Amino acid sequence: MSAPARRRARARSRRRAGQRAETLAESFLVRQGYLPLARNHVARGGEVDLVMAQGELVVFVEVRKRKRGSVVDPLESVTVAKQRRILRAAADYVWRAGLEARPLRFDVVGLSLDARREPQFVHVESAFDASVGEDGS
Repeated sequence: MSAPARRRARARSRRRAGQRAETLAESFLVRQGYLPLARNHVARGGEVDLVMAQGELVVFVEVRKRKRGSVVDPLESVTVAKQRRILRAAADYVWRAGLEARPLRFDVVGLSLDARREPQFVHVESAFDASVGEDGS
């Protein structure tokens, strides 16, 4: 197999793993009482994995899959640059869906598989807010 073909195969595998992680995270949140509104909302310059509702609250969720034993915390893996991309997509979603009057929250759901390959979740509510990077940081 050529190097470009191997890269394409790895990219497809990562996409499938990401989609599976998002499906598992969405199911986890539904069991916690959230209502799914959208998946993979893409806007110019950004993307958000899950859009959920918790009562009147609109929750934008970044899903981070981690290998067992990973030293990087899921929350730490969401950089300021990534937060900005999520915020751009969230603003687009809110505008398109006419939800400007609704309160918003930005969460991170970390997912890892235990030794039995069962999913383990870490849900960080209010992981960041819309003021990220307003002061140039």
